[in-house]
Amino acid sequence: MAINLASGTPRRIGDLLTTLIAQAGVNPEVRVVDPALLRPTDLPVTHGDTARARALIGWTPTCRGS
Repeated sequence: MAINLASGTPRRIGDLLTTLIAQAGVNPEVRVVDPALLRPTDLPVTHGDTARARALIGWTPTCRGS
């Protein structure tokens, strides 16, 4: 059985990437996606639903920073 342990809060991929790059101490080339290439079915915002983890094991996400 899989349980999603997401925070339940939407985060921008670019912000996560910036954090990971800083922690890794690397300087990669990052290319931004041309909005014209997005498909009509692409979701602009997604986030994990923690309801199953809460119901099964009483897990609640905590914030460790932004």
